[in-house]
Amino acid sequence: LDGRIAIVYVEELPDDIKFVFYEGKAYKRYITGDHEINKAEIEEYEELKQELISARELSLVKEADLNLLNIDKLNQYIIRFNKGKKNGETLKANLENARPFLERKKFVRENHPTLLGMLVCGDYVEDYIPRKCEVDCYVKSPIAVAQNKQILQDNVINLIEDSISFIFKNIQVGVIYAKGGTAIPEYPEDLIRETVNNAIAHRNYQTDRFVVIEIKPNESLMIQNPGMFGRTQRVHFDSDLGKIRRILPIQIARNPKLADLLKSFDRWEGIGKGLASLTDACIDNTIDVPYYVLTAEEVKLFIPKGKVYDETMEIWLSSFSNYIIKKYGRALNEDEKIMLSFFINPKNSIVWKIILFF
Repeated sequence: LDGRIAIVYVEELPDDIKFVFYEGKAYKRYITGDHEINKAEIEEYEELKQELISARELSLVKEADLNLLNIDKLNQYIIRFNKGKKNGETLKANLENARPFLERKKFVRENHPTLLGMLVCGDYVEDYIPRKCEVDCYVKSPIAVAQNKQILQDNVINLIEDSISFIFKNIQVGVIYAKGGTAIPEYPEDLIRETVNNAIAHRNYQTDRFVVIEIKPNESLMIQNPGMFGRTQRVHFDSDLGKIRRILPIQIARNPKLADLLKSFDRWEGIGKGLASLTDACIDNTIDVPYYVLTAEEVKLFIPKGKVYDETMEIWLSSFSNYIIKKYGRALNEDEKIMLSFFINPKNSIVWKIILFF
């Protein structure tokens, strides 16, 4: 009518913040009308909100539609899901038939695939959830010819398997005579699998950063994970002996729905033993002492090649052999040498100081 119109676009609130209340009431907009949200809807959404806060992998992929969920990939998950169950889930003929299962498992919400659904059985994941479905793998060598690089983008199970395969293809493997010739990789196989599983299961899916694997031949394996240890996990204080830092393992998964799913694929143990496994590998003398480098948005785990008790430590401890026999009454056995080497490693210098003090 020959006047001016002002259009104000109001961004939709994130699912884990809804709703906004005015004078104790919440409203939703339908076309040109404001309609009050009843108490039952609010209570139902409060339950969902708590779940969304603790499970970020349930966020909606609003650019995607249900047709991007691949029924064959879904059935592969169901086959694994049924493993060991008497009354398992039936295989699905099509997405319409699968709809109740998809909604129950939180693969679908509000007619859109969730991040979890796309990670498990989505097509074109590199287009719709880029970097959240990505692992960048590198071999860094001083010899340029020996360098290797691979960008992996796939559904979560394939992503885990391909990442583990990249590591095994690019590390040294020796052979021992036991059992007719047994292949021994330079890093324990179980530790590699568990470390990669945890990096993908526990990563922060709110960020667009991706997991990075870096291999330095004959030196170290590094896995960089988007996220951070929780504040309650990090103990850090000064003492008369120096700075004391400790990471406390917890059994609560950052992404509980994804972690529960990975249990079905035997890809996550769920008992919070990841940090203990690193120590166990040291005590087994199959790796050198690992360490973390923490930044504001990422955790880097470095696993050095070698042994805790190596030739250098053997020579060092031998120089104290007479003193140890006088004090201890006998020479140290192999396990005691490994344990002592672990404690006096420079990366555990604060523990060394405590041992020397006592």
